[in-house]
Amino acid sequence: MNVLSHEFQEQFKNKQFINNSIPYMLKKSGIKGHNGLYNPLSSQACCINFFYPFIEEKQKESLKQLLFALGIEVDSVITIIPNSKFYDENAYRQTNLFVTTEISEDDRIIKYPDGGNVLFEWIGPYKSPTGENSGYLRGHHRTSIDAYILAYIKGKVTQLLIEWKFTESYSSRQNTGKFLGAKGIERLARYAPILARDRALGKEILFKIEDIDHWGLYDICYEPFYQLLRQHMLGQETVGMRFGDYYIQDYKVVHLTHSANKKLNVLTDKQAEYSKGFSDFVGNQIHEIWSDLLNTNFKEKFIGAYWNEAVLKFKPNNELKSWYDYIVERYCKQTMKN
Repeated sequence: MNVLSHEFQEQFKNKQFINNSIPYMLKKSGIKGHNGLYNPLSSQACCINFFYPFIEEKQKESLKQLLFALGIEVDSVITIIPNSKFYDENAYRQTNLFVTTEISEDDRIIKYPDGGNVLFEWIGPYKSPTGENSGYLRGHHRTSIDAYILAYIKGKVTQLLIEWKFTESYSSRQNTGKFLGAKGIERLARYAPILARDRALGKEILFKIEDIDHWGLYDICYEPFYQLLRQHMLGQETVGMRFGDYYIQDYKVVHLTHSANKKLNVLTDKQAEYSKGFSDFVGNQIHEIWSDLLNTNFKEKFIGAYWNEAVLKFKPNNELKSWYDYIVERYCKQTMKN
């Protein structure tokens, strides 16, 4: 039976979470659960179940090994202290026309009450650096990172922005045409200026695209690509900011899917309906497509992997044995033979 099916996952409805305190953890941290959090097919629940035991500081070395299995080589994991502040040290003032005003600490600094090796639904600073809604809106109304890890990579303090996928797939116009209609105008107006600014400054921009090309930003309108666009921009715009005692020096966007989710992993004609510039990519893996779109220096900032395959390469310590058995039984068992 397919582990991605509701029929299979239904058997875990009374064991939706690896630890029954997870809903309380979310509430305590001010994190909004997705509408389908208690659905056995929930991607959010799946992600939290996967990383939950690695929150504890004592599991830093185990988390490092798990990340290695995912294709992410880190020097060491940084444990985030509860109530650490995330902010831009230089954002004290803002200028509108000819008026310069001081920005209060409440509007500049966001405090993360949860700590540990992994944070869920991380959003960056209080004021969105990409023109989205501002405020403590973890899990809704602004780009929220499913799992966030801070680590040293090649000596740099690096953010790992993890996007997690389980059973979801996207085929409706709402999810294949993110730049269509009136909302599409607002979305293009929000993200295009960041690319235009970097071009004007002579910087290498996110995408490998010529002045005149066969595709444009409007082709990034398929939901998984649109999400990746926002995550890269959030990562890029928060480099140089501070999280507790650490200055952010780099980032990586990590896109993790389940290998059995063929409806998501391979781009179809339907999904590329409003991305005419991507017609030649139909039939290709989405991780490969996204990497091909990125400019040279940004390719190394993206990692795509199948999390269910990675966990089978991981060797758990004794404290993680029950977690490992649960994850394999629920999410990996039926795909081990494939």
